[in-house]
Amino acid sequence: MILNQPEETNDNILSLHFRRQFPDMNEEKRQEFHFKKLLYNDVTKLPTLPVMFDVIQEILNKQGQMGFLYINIVQYSMLEQMYGWRKFDFFMKELASTLVDIRNRLMRVPDAVCEVMIKGTTFMLLLSPPRTRRLMMRDDLSTLCARIGKEFNSELKKRLGSDVSDKLGCYFGYSILEDDPTQRLERLVYTAVEDAHRASVNLKIKDAKRRSSTLHSIVTHKKISTLYQPILDLKNKQIIGYEALNRGPKGEFENPDFLFRLAYENNAVWALDRLCRIQAFRGIKKLRDSENIFINVEPSTFEDPHFFTRETLTEMKNAGVTPEQVVLELTERKAIEDFESFKTILKTFKESGFKVAIDDMGAGYSGLQMLSELLPDYIDFIKIDMSLIRDIDQHNYKQQIISFMLNLTQNIPTSIIVEGIETIDELKTVHQLGIQFAQGFLLASPSKSFPTIPNSLYDNLSGK
Repeated sequence: MILNQPEETNDNILSLHFRRQFPDMNEEKRQEFHFKKLLYNDVTKLPTLPVMFDVIQEILNKQGQMGFLYINIVQYSMLEQMYGWRKFDFFMKELASTLVDIRNRLMRVPDAVCEVMIKGTTFMLLLSPPRTRRLMMRDDLSTLCARIGKEFNSELKKRLGSDVSDKLGCYFGYSILEDDPTQRLERLVYTAVEDAHRASVNLKIKDAKRRSSTLHSIVTHKKISTLYQPILDLKNKQIIGYEALNRGPKGEFENPDFLFRLAYENNAVWALDRLCRIQAFRGIKKLRDSENIFINVEPSTFEDPHFFTRETLTEMKNAGVTPEQVVLELTERKAIEDFESFKTILKTFKESGFKVAIDDMGAGYSGLQMLSELLPDYIDFIKIDMSLIRDIDQHNYKQQIISFMLNLTQNIPTSIIVEGIETIDELKTVHQLGIQFAQGFLLASPSKSFPTIPNSLYDNLSGK
């Protein structure tokens, strides 16, 4: 019977764990260490809210109220999946450090920073009332919340870069905690925390509506521009084509990944993808017969019955581009669920003369399953993601991956293109490995007109 079994509580199991991990530590120290791990985040070095209860009670005893600023990180699971838990821990450490720095620079000595709980995705600033008057006003707290939020987002962008900081999704909420001797402190505190959390959620909803409205305006008024980056044939020293890189209006909507994430959230992917194709063809000045135009395409939009609208075909014709010159780059922001149906659609496009490329191989969903399903009949190019090319001259395992990809495509009509070449050493290394086609800022930056390549660039390959 269960009642007759030895009691195996969490406390007993944890005590056994700490006795094994720290055999020389006495029981009192073990307990202290155990509780500290439960109440302090090892990554951010911040205390959790329960640790701050004595501080909160002291402020309430003296001044009767205080303010809470609540920072809600809403995209944490996506970031952890994209970058892995170690990188994610680094992001959270930087985030916590940013809050502490803001507290030290902009706030009063009694104010404090903590986490709501150990998982590290909700943070709080505990604010003592102003010295000049006893009561804390909501309007003042709202202004402070907006100011600190702006400062926080600006500083975080400097530390992590806009690529990561834009994905975090940080929303600030606030509430006022009023002392009430008839209620337990814990109940008062967590009620105020819930109020601040609701305020942050309301801000997120308001922000989502604003972004949805802006996305609709971008699509309706065709506020998409296109830059072109050449793809080089290192063997024959010539340009084989250009990738069309679409951009939104300057600011937070400029990044295409951000735009398409919004489009998926607002069921506007087909419309945005359609517009990007139109603008890509519209910007072409003159494409040589031997050159291709690489157009990024979301695989889900292949089911769009208006994939090639009359306007798209008109712009394509005006640019003097034939289907045989168009390479559809599969930019997979969402996983392909039905490969059989997808292959049927691809077959139709290829029979019409279009070529197909897998984009960003080695990042996101562009993995071995796509290769195994679509090679060799459906794919003309595989574009290796820049993450595998960065510092490839210093990493043997990256070189082995490239060699593997070259061996994989050696006897099939599929070519490898490496993206993100930024240094001479990277260029030399991929060339020595046998890569024929390359793209990157070292070769040419994206431009509204088709960039030209100086012959001196190819001298690096021959060691001149």
